[in-house]
Amino acid sequence: MIRGPGWAVVPAFTTPRRDRLGECGQVLVIFVFALGALFAILAMVIDVGNIWSNSLHVQQAAEAAAMAGVPSMPGDFPTASAKATAEAQRNGFSTAAGATVTPTINIESNRRLDVTITRSYGTFFMRLLGINTVTISRTATAEYTLPVPMGSPLSAYGDNSGNFWAAAMTQGANRGYGDAYGTYYNPSPTLNNQYDYRGYQYTIDVPVGAGTTNVDLYDPTFCAVDANKGTGDHWIAGPTTGMSTYYTLWSDPAETPLDYTDDVQVASSGTLFENKRQADKDPGPPDLRDTGISGYASMPDCQSDPYHNQWWTLASLTSPGSYRLQVTTTNPLNSNDQIGVSAENMWGLRAVSTDPTYKARVYGLGKMVIYANVPNGQAGFYLGRIEAVHAGKTMVIQLFDPGDAQGNSSIEILQPTATDYVPISFNYTADSNAGGSKSGTTTSLKTTINGSTQYNNSWVTITVPLPKTYAAPLPATETTPGVLGGWWKIRYTYSSATSDTTTWQVSIRGNPVHLVLP
Repeated sequence: MIRGPGWAVVPAFTTPRRDRLGECGQVLVIFVFALGALFAILAMVIDVGNIWSNSLHVQQAAEAAAMAGVPSMPGDFPTASAKATAEAQRNGFSTAAGATVTPTINIESNRRLDVTITRSYGTFFMRLLGINTVTISRTATAEYTLPVPMGSPLSAYGDNSGNFWAAAMTQGANRGYGDAYGTYYNPSPTLNNQYDYRGYQYTIDVPVGAGTTNVDLYDPTFCAVDANKGTGDHWIAGPTTGMSTYYTLWSDPAETPLDYTDDVQVASSGTLFENKRQADKDPGPPDLRDTGISGYASMPDCQSDPYHNQWWTLASLTSPGSYRLQVTTTNPLNSNDQIGVSAENMWGLRAVSTDPTYKARVYGLGKMVIYANVPNGQAGFYLGRIEAVHAGKTMVIQLFDPGDAQGNSSIEILQPTATDYVPISFNYTADSNAGGSKSGTTTSLKTTINGSTQYNNSWVTITVPLPKTYAAPLPATETTPGVLGGWWKIRYTYSSATSDTTTWQVSIRGNPVHLVLP
């Protein structure tokens, strides 16, 4: 400091009051601007978060709508569109709510359905910037793939050329006998939670140019018989009343394979094979499965029944297209009629066209029951056709109650190659009912060991990853005319003669309906 006269002390520097007030004003202005920026950021965070959340809702609604509508593709787009729109509305996206739902046929495949949902949402703080609404639009694509054809690559299914028949157990039989879906008990009085009163479905594909095509059933009636005679029909327990089998043929003019509600009935066996309490008593070694049944001696002899061991024409088709044969043992007019009956009916199916050049194809649809009646040794069966479009995906094979045998039995999965059918390594898991190995990797699954069934009343799930180079080849060793490429086989090896009922399912993981990622 500077000492002046009188020793007065004066500060060396002084700040005028108005300068200090100016600094405070600047700080206030900065604070106001900072506060404004903070509010703007907060506004953006709130609005952007709200937009993101609403975008998820729109996307999920579009996906649900596409999944709901695609089963009606490709033949009935109006219904597909209506179902998609209705599903979007159930999720809150309707015209009244300000949303626009636009279903369209995908340009890459008519089995795909695109659904676009557009809706505007009000903003909060962004209104201060003049942005009152934000429009959100999202598109989802769903696709369906037809179920894997199973059991037969030809015009016949279960004609005894491969030692097997199609099978159906009565509603009152126990699931553990091998029919996973047609049986009511697991075992009685416990109910089978997989019971399906609709039974099993089989496809008859009639090509253009086939001419009139007869749909024939072999031995469609129930007639108890020795295991080595005819189809092998037999009682399991009972009977209190006769066994009933119902065959209904449907057409699908709308071309919606996954939607049965629009199918049109073409023919039906009606009550023709209802309440059949009879046995084939042709001289020979009796079948102890039947002779031990109460009342066997008084049963009518059905060896001369016109529907026993004979082909019977269910319908004559004059138009090409895809037809569905439904087979059930549940009386459609009396759902409890067969609960007290325990028996099994085996039968065959063929489609015979007037023009042999254009042959129909017959195969199981989604799930089926096989009755294998084979001697000791090996027996191979067509399992399912996996087309090249599934390259890189995973094939899933589900076998229920496989390999009931007296001695030893095992199962192999045979992959088609350009040269032959080759056993492959596969992964497997089994449910809690399994008595054998519940998981592992193998090329040969042991299903019976010294007469001890390893998978009685048990589902065994086999998974086979398909290489990206998979091309559905036709092996050079395939000698059956008309077989298409891509048919896989299953091979049983038995140490003794065996009669075995098994439920089969073959699918591609993600089928039949799934979303398609952009």
